[in-house]
Amino acid sequence: MKNEKIKKIIEDNPSIQDLRKTAKLLNLRLKRTMKKREILKLIKKYLEENVETSSYRKNEPNKNVCEEKIESSHAVKAIPKTYKKDAVILDYVSPYWVHLRWDFSDNTIDLLKSLDIPVFARVVDITNIIYNGFNGNKVFQSEIPVGAGKYYFNVENQNANYIGEIGYYMDETFSCLIKSNIIKTPSSSPKFSKSEKWILLKSHDWKKLDKETINSIEKNEEFKGSLTSEINLEYLNPSSGEHIKKLSKIKSGGKL
Repeated sequence: MKNEKIKKIIEDNPSIQDLRKTAKLLNLRLKRTMKKREILKLIKKYLEENVETSSYRKNEPNKNVCEEKIESSHAVKAIPKTYKKDAVILDYVSPYWVHLRWDFSDNTIDLLKSLDIPVFARVVDITNIIYNGFNGNKVFQSEIPVGAGKYYFNVENQNANYIGEIGYYMDETFSCLIKSNIIKTPSSSPKFSKSEKWILLKSHDWKKLDKETINSIEKNEEFKGSLTSEINLEYLNPSSGEHIKKLSKIKSGGKL
């Protein structure tokens, strides 16, 4: 209902029934005991608040314009191709693949251009050695352009240590400009431990047991006896069915 229509109803000295109908159309809550002047006061209050809200909306800036300004001020900038800093980062992708990324400063680029010789990226296997730049177990290398870039190297050994290098060859000797971090490639197969962690249910403590002790436990179907002369055999393998039964009793309120 428009404000002009509400004003006209009030000015025409309406009956209490008309005021109740108007209030109902405006979704105003009325009490049965309310008198005419109280209903009229409530409608006038609604009218004043509605007028204030309307005037505020007229002065409110255009929402779309605000959104456009916000979007333009927080526009996502493109990632630069180079940060103009000397950096080499080596990461492993799998047991037999590593990823080398590099960036050069302007000074390094000027130096390489002035030498006018090929630039190489290398990944060196330095497992179990103190690397001095020349005694690597195995070298994987590729010629690269002068500038930021990346390269994937297929290495031979899993569970091995590698380091990345950027440089050039002078008289068949490699001159390293920048070295990377050292990484260790993951194993290509799961590791099997000679011991297992078993849980003591009453104290929720755990103990590492060797294979011989575990075998002696598994032969005892009732899980009774002792692991040693000092340890009560109440340890259970977390993956065992007996352990799951014990936990079920705890959750259901039962006793161990």
